[in-house]
Amino acid sequence: MKDIYYFPRDDGNPYVRRNQKILADNPEFNLIPSGLKQLLYIKKGVVILNWIEYISIKNNKKSVSLTGLAKLFFLYISLLKSNAHIVYIFHDRKPHNATRAGCFFFHLSTAILKKISCIRLAHSPVEGYPYLPCPLLVEDENVRIDISKSGNILFLGRLQKYKKIIETLDVFERTKCTLHVMGKSDSKEFHESLISAVENFKNVILEDRYIPDSEINNIITHYSAIFIPHDDESAIVSGNIALALSFNLPIIAKSTAYLKYLNTKIFGIYLYNSTEELISTLQEFKDTFPLIDYKRRRDQILAEFSNKVILNSYIEAFTKCKDIQ
Repeated sequence: MKDIYYFPRDDGNPYVRRNQKILADNPEFNLIPSGLKQLLYIKKGVVILNWIEYISIKNNKKSVSLTGLAKLFFLYISLLKSNAHIVYIFHDRKPHNATRAGCFFFHLSTAILKKISCIRLAHSPVEGYPYLPCPLLVEDENVRIDISKSGNILFLGRLQKYKKIIETLDVFERTKCTLHVMGKSDSKEFHESLISAVENFKNVILEDRYIPDSEINNIITHYSAIFIPHDDESAIVSGNIALALSFNLPIIAKSTAYLKYLNTKIFGIYLYNSTEELISTLQEFKDTFPLIDYKRRRDQILAEFSNKVILNSYIEAFTKCKDIQ
């Protein structure tokens, strides 16, 4: 039996919780959710690291944390001295909105992790690393097939300027598509910008507040698609993709390399490259979403993201790392 130390612990993050459950369900693995202190004393086993680079950046994700840098230094020294095998999951190319110094130490930390890890994994097959599909937020059997026929479209998540929400609002008004924007603004200034922008559009509804996980299942039943307007260069994969697929909702999104790949595997993904192109994309969605075979689409989703597929991806990754044998 392999000891699998998984960082971070389950802190309420559904991504962490789902990965840990998938690994724990394998009788060959002894899963040990681990915090930073526990990692300092590991002597052997497999250590899976997520987002560890962010310890070097303060909670506002902008400036450098000297305390965090010291913690990372001691952690890396400890892991190098141990016989543990490091599996580094590469989530972000750079931090969102960080200062130049924050980005520097983030990239330095990433470079060290790549050096000391036995294997690197990414949630996209186009990154040049072994591919680990991002888990669904629900169990396989809970992926729905009864999708709302309202035609209403949902943006759900933290409201930030780089996500380019405001730039697309006019298109929803012109196409007479209803967009509901839900989430918490990351600043007072952006909240005020959103309020001002939304006042001009009858087809856009803003709900600027924190949305707890306990509400998502009920919220999602009222919508026919998830909207992802940003082609974020920092994150490997938007968390809203996993959200949409978990509830079998079509995706309307700015085109990215990963979404182009996914579009070859799963139908009901509507991509655009410019704000003007979004007009025809929304019209295509309106014309075709009621015709989607959601039972077949669920089968396509599970063929790519089921618990078994993700577990096998972990096992295959461990197999490629000779030191873990």
